[in-house]
Amino acid sequence: MNEGLEALVRSAQEERARQAPDPDRVLRALPALVARRRRRRRTGLVALAALAVLAVVVPAVLVERTTPTPPTTPPSVEVPAKPAVPTLTFRPTWLPPGFKETIRTGHITADEAHATQTWNAGGKLGGGGYMNSVPGMSLDIRRQDRQAAPTDGTPVAVDVNGTTGTYLESRVGSSIVWAVDATHLATLSARGVSQADLLRVAASVRHDEVAVPPPLKLDWLPSPPSTMDYSLTGETPVDWTAKLFADVAGLGTFDVTLALTTSFPTGGEAVPVGTVMGRVLDMPDKGTGPGWIVVVQPPSDRYILTVWFVPAAGVTHDRDALLRLVGKADTTLAADSDWIGT
Repeated sequence: MNEGLEALVRSAQEERARQAPDPDRVLRALPALVARRRRRRRTGLVALAALAVLAVVVPAVLVERTTPTPPTTPPSVEVPAKPAVPTLTFRPTWLPPGFKETIRTGHITADEAHATQTWNAGGKLGGGGYMNSVPGMSLDIRRQDRQAAPTDGTPVAVDVNGTTGTYLESRVGSSIVWAVDATHLATLSARGVSQADLLRVAASVRHDEVAVPPPLKLDWLPSPPSTMDYSLTGETPVDWTAKLFADVAGLGTFDVTLALTTSFPTGGEAVPVGTVMGRVLDMPDKGTGPGWIVVVQPPSDRYILTVWFVPAAGVTHDRDALLRLVGKADTTLAADSDWIGT
């Protein structure tokens, strides 16, 4: 590989290794992530969120193939005006013993829609992800034209079904990047998994089509979000946590969680929310106007809905209007959960 290619390989591998799957840390840090995004919006920058999950680093590496020889530059990719529902286009057909799928995340922007899946072995999940000490793996498929800045690291060439990929180890985990088809790169990141097992998982990856739609319905919002990041996490199909971060242009951001617990178990004012009683907590004005957190648990439901809303800069939105919106929210899971724990 030439120096430019090696730099790109080092970039993708090091960044993916640093973030070898730790959705628990990412989801616990969601309030700080939201605050950073709002600050970037106020300065006019475009923010791209990352969940359970989701904080996915964009791998941008052109890897050599043995047969056929790939183009020297990424092929042009036609970007749809309205991206489809994220789809898991490739999936492994072999996993190390004891590994079960626990997390699926989705990311939708104006020019991209993609999904990531995560498995872990043993242990009990924390708030939305597995513990750092538990072995885990995640598979992310991205377009080859998504590039990252070069970083330190020495990749090792490995063979993945006749394609030359790269393998990298770091103190936080290991990863393999390879061209899974003519236009996409697969990044398999892991923690607590041997190189031999990781290579075997990579070699077992085959084409598949599994849609990963948002786990919650958003038809109660006044307009469709311009950006969405979401995750569905759990240990069994009946014990899960659904998270969604939506940016509605001209209105503000909605951080929505449906789970067995809430980050705001007490406090606030008791208010009617739709046909049931809930609570609303006033959040400090951070420069874009006051924000509110609404917590609702229907009497017959095990799950608690938590909605954290912050208006966009210059937008006037009152608390009663928010309560009317949340009162229309559907608290049933909108995505399949049968895969959790399998």
